[in-house]
Amino acid sequence: MICNKDTDELVELVLKQMEMFGLSGNKRVYIEKAIGNALQRLETNFKAINSKYYYNNGIVQFSTNHADQYTLFLWYLSNAIYRYAKDTHDVLEHECAEQIFYLNRVMNSCNWFYAIELPEHFYVEHPIGSVLGRASYGDYLCIYHGVTIGGSFDKSGNIIYPTIGNKVTCFANSSILGNSLIGDNVVIAANTIVVNKKIPDNCLVIGAGNDILIKPNDTKLSLWKTVDSGE
Repeated sequence: MICNKDTDELVELVLKQMEMFGLSGNKRVYIEKAIGNALQRLETNFKAINSKYYYNNGIVQFSTNHADQYTLFLWYLSNAIYRYAKDTHDVLEHECAEQIFYLNRVMNSCNWFYAIELPEHFYVEHPIGSVLGRASYGDYLCIYHGVTIGGSFDKSGNIIYPTIGNKVTCFANSSILGNSLIGDNVVIAANTIVVNKKIPDNCLVIGAGNDILIKPNDTKLSLWKTVDSGE
């Protein structure tokens, strides 16, 4: 078991937290059904992170007291329940996905909708205030606090969402909006706003609007084991 609690204790923790925030109904059966899938995906993700706080000496480190890790877990759980609900068409199962999403929102101050599909490898650093919309997300995504990825309206009134490449890092309070196409190995600097722009591979992006600056990204990040270390 990768958790510092066994599965039954983890289920009980989630249920008690839901009760604390007044979420109605006993959703134990749906949580028990999905928790194995959520933990398996969490384990796959953590094994790729080059940090002893996530993966150390061949052991995945997952603590419910580590706010960033628990934020990820709750999103995985809400998404896993949602995936099952799409197949079963069970209204209460879908409601459970909504409730876990709400729990994550009120506990961790992030808005990651249960129906979006985040990448297999996804790292967060104190993601308070982050909003992740229905973009297309590449693998090895990293976000910091206050990051917004979302849509904007085109001339026909349709909402257009960004396409994010692989190994993109978004620093604090940066935004990627609308019909933006972000290449691979791109760093979006703190407070940068990218709206309806195409950013090529291997770039560092700074600024906003007409003052946006695109420079070569020559940083050698070592966040991801599988990308940077060849493991």
